[in-house]
Amino acid sequence: MCDCRWCKLSRRARRTMLNGSRPQMRRLINELMNCLINTSDDLNYDQAILDGSWPGSVEILTRALARAETKAKELEAREAKEGT
Repeated sequence: MCDCRWCKLSRRARRTMLNGSRPQMRRLINELMNCLINTSDDLNYDQAILDGSWPGSVEILTRALARAETKAKELEAREAKEGT
């Protein structure tokens, strides 16, 4: 496993489920619920931007597209340079 937040939490959850005390289980469940709520909120926000129902969604998407186009051009230039 990697060292990202989710992998660390997964390892801790496995250890806690095997060897944890009640207070450790409560803390783990609380942290998992907080992660679930935050992830759900992020997903709802992203969906609202994509479907246009979030205020300023057109501007947000326009800036994101401009950044993506810039990155794509930089990648193409780097690949062309490495290929020569």
